[in-house]
Formats: sequence, structure tokens, C-alpha cells
Amino acid sequence: MIRSKQGIAGIFFAILVLFMVSYWGQYFHKPEGLSIATSAINKLIERPLDDLEGNQHSLSEWRGKILVVNFWAVWCPPCREEFPDLVDLSMKYSGTNVQFIGVAVDAVSNVRGFLRLNSLNYPQLVAKNAASELLPAIGNVDIALPYTIVLDANNVVLWRQLGRISKQDLDDLLQKLTVR
Repeated sequence: MIRSKQGIAGIFFAILVLFMVSYWGQYFHKPEGLSIATSAINKLIERPLDDLEGNQHSLSEWRGKILVVNFWAVWCPPCREEFPDLVDLSMKYSGTNVQFIGVAVDAVSNVRGFLRLNSLNYPQLVAKNAASELLPAIGNVDIALPYTIVLDANNVVLWRQLGRISKQDLDDLLQKLTVR
């Protein structure tokens, strides 16, 4: 009887260890691009979002391009601070296979007002309530801003940045990826 209890405990312990190794394995020893589930990225790519005129678009419209997707809000100082860098890089990479897209996590009226005073040279979409679902799924569990991801032409996450971007780091990555 004692041996059977020890045997059951041993089996239970082995299953527990295998479960833990499997669970923790998904967080360690994986490249950055693989740490976000493909299904979450596909959901982001296919999710319809409104532009400032109320027309729906999805990131799939830019299929086959390298996408620099920047989540931001009017009330976010670091978001506003990084706009000049994003505008510069967007101009630098125009005519290449790179597409910058802004996704505002704000009310359309706030975004319109902001853009009347601040010119951004790349498409702007508005996530509104969808952000609370999309951001955690693509690696931003705190739903903090700004948050920027770079997807390759096959929608694999190559880079992501929570907080203000480094213009130089993003430029270095895009230089390696672009086809002129």
C-alpha cells in the first residue's frame, strides 16, 4: 500500500514537472518574434479599425509590406515626443516595402483635434475599445503606451518596443529589412 501511494505521488510529481517545463518553456529560450502567438498577430492584422472618416481598414491592406505599427494616444506625452522620429523615418522609407501605421487608443474626436495641429505623414486608425483586447494579445499586457511593433512581410513580429522608440534602433532594423 505504501509503495502504491509513493508510485502515485511520483507519477503526479512527474506530470507536474512536465507541465511546468512546458509552461515556462514558452517564456524562455524563444526569439522575440516567436513570443507572440501567430493567432494574436493574425487577429491584429485582420481586425477592422476605423480611420478618421469612419471608414474601416485592416492592416491586411498592406499585406506583403514590413509594417511599423505604433499604438498611441493624444494624452500620452512619450507618444507625442516620438512622433517627429516616426515622421522622419516614414519619409526616409517612403518608396520602399515599409509602411508606418498609427493606431490611436483614443476617441476619434480627440485624434482629429490633435492631427489638425500636428501633421503625421502615415495612415492613422483608431482602436477605441479594441485596444484593451488587442494590446495584451500582442505582448503589451499592461496596455501601456506608446507601443510599437514591427512585422515582416509574413506578419512575424521582428521587434517591439514598449515606451518611446529609439529612432536609431528602429532605423537600423529597417535598413536591414528594406528593399529599395
